[in-house]
Amino acid sequence: MNRRGSVPLMVAVLIVTLAGGAGVVIDGARAWVVEARLQSAVDAASLVAARRIEEPTRDVEATRAFWASLGQAGRPTDYLGATISAPVVRTDPDDRNQVRVSATATLETTLFSIIRPHDGR
Repeated sequence: MNRRGSVPLMVAVLIVTLAGGAGVVIDGARAWVVEARLQSAVDAASLVAARRIEEPTRDVEATRAFWASLGQAGRPTDYLGATISAPVVRTDPDDRNQVRVSATATLETTLFSIIRPHDGR
């Protein structure tokens, strides 16, 4: 039986597998850190909004606290490559004594963005 050429093929498969695994680990860690930081910023904005629930400047103050918690001086950020939206502050429709704050983050993958097919943009 001729086994010539099987070692380079096995090495190629192993490299692709290890690179894929590394990409999953890196992107997973980035997503976890972004989620934790975003949750902290939403919590800070929620506390400020709850303290100022009846004030007309509630949303502005909560938004400032949100961006200050992210350390971005009041402007949208790309923390660790994630695009973070401005927070949405609203009073709970069922209980006017409660306030809800939400925000989203979009995180592009690192390794897989290199190997995925692009649409020319």
